[in-house]
Amino acid sequence: MKKGEFMTKGHIAKLRREELALKSLVETTHKNLYGLVEKRLKFERFVRKIEDSEMRSILRLRCVECLSWEEIGLRLCMDRTVAAKKYKRFIESGEHKLPT
Repeated sequence: MKKGEFMTKGHIAKLRREELALKSLVETTHKNLYGLVEKRLKFERFVRKIEDSEMRSILRLRCVECLSWEEIGLRLCMDRTVAAKKYKRFIESGEHKLPT
């Protein structure tokens, strides 16, 4: 709107619709964020139960920080293929069921 113009009923109705849409978006975002925080806490509880500290690190770097195998290898001073194989063996072993 330009300076000196008055708001019409149409402008007011449009603003109200936009306000409602924005409130709905904020509510949805909060719900999604809460769900993600809950999943992260569940994952952390799962990881804390793993005795092997190296495996805990690999899981966090891959599943939480979403790092590539090369980045994980650099962080843990190992070849990327070693990290990937350890992860794969852990998942395939079935000893620990990943939280959903």
